[in-house]
Amino acid sequence: DIVDLVYEYHVGGVVLSPRNGNFSNERGIDTPRQVALLTNQLQAAAYGLDLTADSALAPVPLMPWPPEGFTYFPDVGGPSPSNLPLLIGVNQTGDGLPATALRRGFTPLPSPMAMGASWNREQVKAVGSVVGREIRTVGFNLLLGPALDVFNQKGVDRVSQLGLYSFGGNPYWVTQLGRAYIEGVHEGGGGRVATSAGNFPGQGSSDRIPSEEVATIQSSQAELRQGALQPFIGVTRQPSTVIDPEGDPGATDVLVTSHMRFSGLQGGAGRIAPLSLAPELRTILRQEGFEEWQNLGGVVMSGPLGVQAIRRYFEGIGEENFKPRLALDAFVAGNDLLFLSNFGLDDSWESQIANTVETISAFQERYERDPDFAALVDISVRRIVRLKLGLYREAIGLEAGTDLEALLGKPEPVIPLSKLLVTDTDLLSLEGEARDMAIQQMGQLARSAVTILYPDPSTQTTPVPPQFEADDKILVFTDFR
Repeated sequence: DIVDLVYEYHVGGVVLSPRNGNFSNERGIDTPRQVALLTNQLQAAAYGLDLTADSALAPVPLMPWPPEGFTYFPDVGGPSPSNLPLLIGVNQTGDGLPATALRRGFTPLPSPMAMGASWNREQVKAVGSVVGREIRTVGFNLLLGPALDVFNQKGVDRVSQLGLYSFGGNPYWVTQLGRAYIEGVHEGGGGRVATSAGNFPGQGSSDRIPSEEVATIQSSQAELRQGALQPFIGVTRQPSTVIDPEGDPGATDVLVTSHMRFSGLQGGAGRIAPLSLAPELRTILRQEGFEEWQNLGGVVMSGPLGVQAIRRYFEGIGEENFKPRLALDAFVAGNDLLFLSNFGLDDSWESQIANTVETISAFQERYERDPDFAALVDISVRRIVRLKLGLYREAIGLEAGTDLEALLGKPEPVIPLSKLLVTDTDLLSLEGEARDMAIQQMGQLARSAVTILYPDPSTQTTPVPPQFEADDKILVFTDFR
């Protein structure tokens, strides 16, 4: 089914997760190899090529195209492929479940809260570098993160996970550590991993779980500008080094929009739409200077459009079969890239496939009859294509200002498929010295994140806390209300 969406309908990206059954972290499973096989097969499908499990990690020859010895779908009656790389995304936030998809065979990662508690840009950059290197190794080129929400502790206890997944409550430090993390991802991924910073324009003040219910952030635009918007401003003043090799390594490639309402931007009267679906999104992008970042190649992506919060919103306004309208609203609001996660009226895969195909058809029909809509689509497609080409610029010698239309007008793939694929040799970088170094770096950050209240470290003659051994037992207790 995924191959059909990628090949037949030219879906431009996928997000893989063990919760969807895409791969497993169970004991006895070689998760890195399993993931690499899948990402290779998906990239090949975008090029119209069928890679079997036996051949998926073997090198694919550059020439001739299509290569001999493989099933090429157009040769057996299929349509022409897109011949462009897929964006293959993953959530690798840290702190294990539920926000870390890749666990078995990968370095255990600290939470953003722990990174924030270190107050150390270099250590946070090192974490980002490990994430970038490891997800690139198994074929991912899009990280769903980091979250740049400025956490406000006024929220109720049930949304305390917002704090766990935030770098902190100070806009300056969230900006600095967010930039460091993004720079690390770009560096560790060798320029082949894009970051998608959320949740624009900031949902750290939400008093409800964002995925479950659309809340209203009661902040004026001036207050947002002084607080929640600061980290997003800090990562979008220049294009990223993926988009432009002379760009800013701490700049994000993608902004992810929040499903919150913002009274200071949208007013408070009536049942207003979440900002991610509302025309005010384009207004704030323009007023706060993000439009210039977009014009330089930055991409805006919606949050997951199938979450319970969005379902409840549409049910509240009496909409039942709302999926095509939802995607159209999100696009017209200003999102270039639409994340169709859990995109069914129920949670069945068949329903999600049907709704995705129906939505694609709705876009095609609107594109053909509405020139203004078609112009918006063309602009967004150029941004997305430039991002994809930027991820593999060394494979094609891409330079800033390259004419995309001329580049894409060739019959053969612009980027050879072999440049996208992972091999068995690549997987070795998850073992040995590289893994030992990564674990050591995580340990250094963990120590930096600990605040010693008693005894006073300055009065001690031996290190506090002591150097722990692997077989030491540690008692942890907490006062929870």
